[in-house]
Amino acid sequence: MVNTPDNFLSTGFAQFILQDCVLVPKSLLTNYRLLPLNEKDLLLLLRVSGPLFRNGHLTLKEASAELGVSPEEAAVLLQPLLAGGILGMDKAGRSYHANGLFRFLHECWLNEQRYAAPGEQVGEQRTTPNREVAKDYVLTMSRLYRRFEAEFGRSLKYSENEQIRQWLEDDGLPADLVEEALRRAVLRNKGTLAYINSILRDWEKKGYKTLDQVLELDVKPEKQRKTAKRSSQDEDPEFLKQLAQIEADAFRM
Repeated sequence: MVNTPDNFLSTGFAQFILQDCVLVPKSLLTNYRLLPLNEKDLLLLLRVSGPLFRNGHLTLKEASAELGVSPEEAAVLLQPLLAGGILGMDKAGRSYHANGLFRFLHECWLNEQRYAAPGEQVGEQRTTPNREVAKDYVLTMSRLYRRFEAEFGRSLKYSENEQIRQWLEDDGLPADLVEEALRRAVLRNKGTLAYINSILRDWEKKGYKTLDQVLELDVKPEKQRKTAKRSSQDEDPEFLKQLAQIEADAFRM
């Protein structure tokens, strides 16, 4: 028997309660507000988390059974999680995966270790500025991953995740600079990390370290062309003659 005030729980029922529990990462409960999730969405995610966490994917049939609704209704209910990048759809469109969610939890875990104070246990609640820095970084990385996946039209590979992380952590590049390189690569129909890296390396050679500097680089050639055109006009004898005539006519008036 389980020791309770009323002493009414049988051992069998206690075992049932333990077996009926849903395994939920504490990191998700702690950090879910960093995701595009409200409490209602979180509850929905927890209701389908069983097969998601066990198998890494969730079929519409499984979602329907977990939620107690028709497959069509389950698809509608899961749409916000899909739109927020928390869930994704496989190429065949037959099942959902949780790559976005797992990547987010992975970022949370990495940052708990990165910003842990000396002697502090990973996962320990704290109110130091380091925790806020960690949250900001998780938000930045999650947003950047979602932007890349949206532009590429697919989930990122582990090696691609690590390349993006390297740009921010090892190379110290601002996230908006990486996003600008992504935008330009996609506009040129060359949406690969190798091409994006070549853009970033070119900016590095030219000494451009911020988005403002890069945007200034965009308009400088046009300014130079206009300046060169004005200079050539100033040195043209025929242009100077026309200018003198205009001034003379104005003086006579």
